[in-house]
Amino acid sequence: WSSDVCSSDLQDQKTTTHGRRKNQLTGEWKSFPLKFAVHYKDPRTRRAERDVKLRALAEMKRLGFERFIGPVALVITAVFVQPESWTAKERRENAWHAEKPDSGNILELVADAGQAPKMKKGLAALVAEKLKGVLWQDDKQLSTSAIRKIYGSRTGLLISVAELDPAALDLGGANTQ
Repeated sequence: WSSDVCSSDLQDQKTTTHGRRKNQLTGEWKSFPLKFAVHYKDPRTRRAERDVKLRALAEMKRLGFERFIGPVALVITAVFVQPESWTAKERRENAWHAEKPDSGNILELVADAGQAPKMKKGLAALVAEKLKGVLWQDDKQLSTSAIRKIYGSRTGLLISVAELDPAALDLGGANTQ
């Protein structure tokens, strides 16, 4: 299936050492230091994960598939639109996308979107329960993955997932001693 995730949606994890709180009387925001550094995902990345998860859920339901239990193969094609500022020559010569976001961030986005959610509260818990284990139970099930970044006419992700048959892996009687 495909998902319309924009390259600017995929941001690296952020870290902060300060929090913000709104004064109930004045309405002003005040910054305060935290005891420990806090790591969090950029809101755009969380939205992109949610989009991937919702599209995956719809596609799995449409095809009548259940989530994968065993080892999984994942193939991702990330498509980006070439910059308008490029010349005709640059457009012809550049088929591969070699800019940010890096392949690792794209893999993390899809892997995290496909697995069962961590503990959440409130509305997030209700949504997480609906989407629990959409593609696989945990991203540790990803046994092989391939990611390619290319230029195309429309930005998005094309994602293919297949359950691997462990019996199909023939090591040719290799001695593992």
